[in-house]
Amino acid sequence: EGKRMTYANPFRFYLSISFLFFIIWGAIYNFNDVNFNDSDDLKELNNDGFVISKDGVKIEGDAALDSVFSNENSQSLALDSLIARSILKDSIKSYKDLYYSEEQLDTLTFFYGLDKRFTLYKRFHTDTKIRKPKEGLDSLNHIVSRYHKWIYKKAVDVNTIGDNLGKMIAFFFNQLPFVIFFFLPVFALFVKLLYIRRKFTYTDHLIFLFHTQTMFFVVYGVGIIIDEIFDINYATLILTFLFLFYLYKALRTFYNQRRLKTIVKFFILNSIFFILAFIGAIFAFAISFATY
Repeated sequence: EGKRMTYANPFRFYLSISFLFFIIWGAIYNFNDVNFNDSDDLKELNNDGFVISKDGVKIEGDAALDSVFSNENSQSLALDSLIARSILKDSIKSYKDLYYSEEQLDTLTFFYGLDKRFTLYKRFHTDTKIRKPKEGLDSLNHIVSRYHKWIYKKAVDVNTIGDNLGKMIAFFFNQLPFVIFFFLPVFALFVKLLYIRRKFTYTDHLIFLFHTQTMFFVVYGVGIIIDEIFDINYATLILTFLFLFYLYKALRTFYNQRRLKTIVKFFILNSIFFILAFIGAIFAFAISFATY
């Protein structure tokens, strides 16, 4: 009807709503202060040695080591003692026992050499507490390149992940609007295959997905705001089921197919969506960790 400009661009509309949603999400669920090393269930190696607990009694230092090894086959061994024993066996070596020179690393295959380099840097940081990549590489007499500094930094991140996991998760969530934006075009390919007999173009399917995803952000955003204001935890769940009903009605209205066929495709598409989302989340988190 010549009125295209009176409607919101579905792609810009999605980005606007998604950014607003993740701002609200970040304000309500703050991951920055999460520190998994504060848990009483996990003990770490400190200057005084291992701290474990057995039968509710804390044991420190050399006594902890004796307790771990003497109770290796005991069924009553506490969970954190098992964790300590696992860490202990790995911590017997120092970085010097794992050392590879640059010349030795050059003789290894790429992935095997990367594994040895990364393991060495992890152990070196554990033993020396040197965080700066250049200082660590100089101490190891390794070449100070941008790539090697990146590997060293990631090794330090792995060692201190308990302290940084909250910030890393927050960083990951900040990237999600872009991740989903590029994820939906892939999902649209599966939708097109499922509705291959319908006379819709790929762009038609893509626009439909952007609209439904935008609707999800609106509904879920309202849900978490209601939960936060009234201090409840079921508004989000109710509105999630409401969105699923909306999605079914949207599929039935847009593609104009019978109820049974729409229900079957509804479950197929949701299964594909969650599988792709799981793979995409792992991939996106790996990228977030690499660029953090």
